[in-house]
Amino acid sequence: MPRDTSRPKSQWSVPEERLGGIEIAQDRDESFGGAHCLSVDEAERIVENLTEFDLQDVGNKQWLEQHGQIEKLNQQAHASARDKSDEFVLEAFLTFDKLGTLIYDLILIETWRERVYPLLVEHLVGGGENEATRSRAMRAYFVLYHEATVVNLLECLCYHAHAVGAVKDASLDLTDYCARRLAALHSRAKAFRELNPARNPDEKPADFADKLKNRTAREELEEQALQIEFTVSVSCVALVRMVCEHVGELTVAAVSRIVDKHDFLLSVIPLIEHPPWTRARQDGTKRVWQKLENGEWTDVPHDRLLDVTKLEAQAWFALYWLSMHQEIRKRYGFDAYRKQTLLRARRFVNDVLLDQIPVLADLQRFMDELAIVSAPEPTAVRDRSL
Repeated sequence: MPRDTSRPKSQWSVPEERLGGIEIAQDRDESFGGAHCLSVDEAERIVENLTEFDLQDVGNKQWLEQHGQIEKLNQQAHASARDKSDEFVLEAFLTFDKLGTLIYDLILIETWRERVYPLLVEHLVGGGENEATRSRAMRAYFVLYHEATVVNLLECLCYHAHAVGAVKDASLDLTDYCARRLAALHSRAKAFRELNPARNPDEKPADFADKLKNRTAREELEEQALQIEFTVSVSCVALVRMVCEHVGELTVAAVSRIVDKHDFLLSVIPLIEHPPWTRARQDGTKRVWQKLENGEWTDVPHDRLLDVTKLEAQAWFALYWLSMHQEIRKRYGFDAYRKQTLLRARRFVNDVLLDQIPVLADLQRFMDELAIVSAPEPTAVRDRSL
């Protein structure tokens, strides 16, 4: 009987001509678009079964199972948006009214990271370097990474105005969370820029690799936690831009948080002046500029420093909608301090920027008009509002 030489689509095999080698034969599955990981029925079933856990349940078996399901929803939502196909993940969240549950999950994991994780870290990675310690550190990493997954999913869903409107009362929690992440970008910018340091030119590659390999579980987990916090904070800039673009869909209380309590406009200006996603490092005697692109620090030639990256564009779009949206302009009172702060961004609006983001010409005109208008002092505006 002849031997069956057929091969499945993904198989680990040992090549006959080379002992000890491993070859991965993997064919791309072009069925269902080649990029989809969930069907419509699977996505609807997952969304319908999303539950709100208590704080003490974070990290248990049921919670980790739901984390894996949200990961799949996130991948599918981005695949649908990229392929411009039916966004059935979004429709499932709207049908079963689960956007509020997703935001609850976001606040829950933030609370765990800030209140519970500092109390557990000694127990997780303080027992010496062994397999059990590494296993606990990996489990903690999955829990911390959940925050990035949820923010990334919300970033994809909130691109649509009707999704922002479906958030309803949870929009208060969402705007408060975004304000805290913007504040973290300001207060921890130095620590964020020092993440993933480049190798010292005088250091041998083998020594640099050994240094990374010999990191303790605590050092590795602390660096991962900081990296996740940076990723989440940067993603919230895009989330702020989308919320401000669709601010007319929010409740009156949420608009008041954006305009008055948190004053998102004043929080965005420092991100343009001192962007945390841009850094300079010394490479011997040469100064090298780097920008964060797709989660990686990338070297940028001096003649390309004015090229606008996706992150920089999100900050500019957020500023545009905070300044030009009619719902915000009806409620936002420009006093002398707010006027002075906004005009600090005027020097960055030049022909190079306008060539890349033409819509900012309207913002430039608004700034020029605001510059010649007298604004009252902050105390006068506050007294008048009382």
